[in-house]
Amino acid sequence: MNFMKSFLSLLMCSVLLISCSDDDDQVQTLSENDLEGNWTLIEMNASSGVDLNNDGTSNTDITNETDCFDNMTVNFQSDSNFMLDYPGLDFDDVNGETVLNCEDKNTSGSYSLNGGTLSITTEIENNVETDDFQVNLSGNQLSFTVTNAQAASYFDFDISDNENADLQSIEFVFEEN
Repeated sequence: MNFMKSFLSLLMCSVLLISCSDDDDQVQTLSENDLEGNWTLIEMNASSGVDLNNDGTSNTDITNETDCFDNMTVNFQSDSNFMLDYPGLDFDDVNGETVLNCEDKNTSGSYSLNGGTLSITTEIENNVETDDFQVNLSGNQLSFTVTNAQAASYFDFDISDNENADLQSIEFVFEEN
């Protein structure tokens, strides 16, 4: 599995999904006007603690484990296009420890919103991909939860004893600027 493709797909999910309030079964009806604007990642909550910075302390908010996500933003434009700034992550084995490296990257594509379903289309490694997500909005915060399969793909470091490989979900929380 290509890590960058999985990572970019996960980030697209994070930008486009929103966690429901207490009633997870209710679907919001939204328009593209509801999403237009700049959104900045403020939290990235894992179902269990992770230790990406190898300090011996796990944290469920991944943004507290690394500054790689400090510049992660998405801009939904009025012409149904979006621009995403995200971290390109690379994991190196240094003296038997996994070390996280990151660099700022970006991509763009198109989106559409039909009721509560957001569809995004982007090119990832020369392949055009379209994904659909159920979305909800709460005030100026946009959030979503990535499933265990997506989380497992995201944290697949190709290290068999990786403690992050069993994450059940990751919730991304964005705030409108």
